[in-house]
Amino acid sequence: MSTDSSDLHRVRRRITDCNGNCKPTNTFIEAKFTSVKHVCRAEGENIGGDNYKSKNKFKIVVCKGGRGKPPHCEYNSVRYDDRNIVVGCNEKREPVHFVRVLPDESE
Repeated sequence: MSTDSSDLHRVRRRITDCNGNCKPTNTFIEAKFTSVKHVCRAEGENIGGDNYKSKNKFKIVVCKGGRGKPPHCEYNSVRYDDRNIVVGCNEKREPVHFVRVLPDESE
């Protein structure tokens, strides 16, 4: 886990909720969409309902804070290099919702 100031630049953009407010938390999965899509298929394990846990690990940036007003939302970011994720998948087995980052077993 590390804090990376270059990540802050990336998230100082218009990341808002459905009401136009700064989101309190936003998570970025640093991977191609096809890699995340595979979590809903062969590279994931169904853990209940429409939720699938990744078999492979991903690089993740979690941004928290959401202070300020759009388009000037301010966040603190933390990078995780090797984490499993859980995504919600639709009936076509495509990712439609990020659920959570799973904790590292060594922590």
